[in-house]
Amino acid sequence: MKEKNCLTRARTWSKLGASVSLFIVLAGSTVAWANGETNKAVRKQSNNQGVLVRINDRPLLREEYLRNILAAIAKGQKDTPELRRNVFNEMVMNEVVRQEAQRQKFDKKPEVTKARDEKMVAVFLIQQKQQAVTVDEKEVTERYQEVVKRLGEREWSLRNVVVSTEQARDTVLKALVQKKTFTEVVAQYSEASNKAQGGVIPWLTFPEPVQEGNTAGLPVAVATAVTTLAKGEYTKNAFKVGEQYVVLYLEDVRPMQQPEKETLMATIKEQIKQEKQSQGQQNYVLNLIKKAKIVPVDN
Repeated sequence: MKEKNCLTRARTWSKLGASVSLFIVLAGSTVAWANGETNKAVRKQSNNQGVLVRINDRPLLREEYLRNILAAIAKGQKDTPELRRNVFNEMVMNEVVRQEAQRQKFDKKPEVTKARDEKMVAVFLIQQKQQAVTVDEKEVTERYQEVVKRLGEREWSLRNVVVSTEQARDTVLKALVQKKTFTEVVAQYSEASNKAQGGVIPWLTFPEPVQEGNTAGLPVAVATAVTTLAKGEYTKNAFKVGEQYVVLYLEDVRPMQQPEKETLMATIKEQIKQEKQSQGQQNYVLNLIKKAKIVPVDN
């Protein structure tokens, strides 16, 4: 929950005719939130232990309030009186709106029921995916060796221009010959998703000489061309990749900076763990489908 969102929602109160300030009046009692503390009278009531306030007899729990604050802090926000006040205000707003929606039986509407069911399925699957799995060290070592084999002695930082027609391809090459900078050409002509980033491609590496199937995802001809470029050069011809034309520019080249073995092993272990959890989730769902009684209906 971002503080900006909290402030935005707090403004909604004024539109609803409610007054949002350092003090909020509920059930005839003034609750001061300048320092994030609740009304002492509420805290002293034994039957309200753990309850911040009651809204139409429905409690707002201190635990939920603190959890929301901690979530905001975890996202980089500072624990300030304003943050605490806005967290509380949003909780109150959500609750009064929820109660009114429920009073109008909005919770019974098909679209609401569908959304609730979809949310339940999503949360259930996330919990199912988080089931504990065992990752054997042998698996990690084997994957590590595979990764190392795919690393070259050099790595390249590239930019690309991607266009979809021969006319656009020729226009791009002409612009480069006329000494337009590569970033200018990218901004004017590229159709790739990385256009806004200047056509930047993350650092990549592969063994030399170029080998089929081990080119960091580049076509062999493109990977071979990359190895011949000097820093600041671009490929003089556009490569046709699928239905598009690609021109590459070598931003920088450096010796391969291989991560520490322990760091890489830990990353690989986590990757294998997530793969196993995803596979376990998929198998779980497939098993449910197998056990389910699914009867076709003639229409």
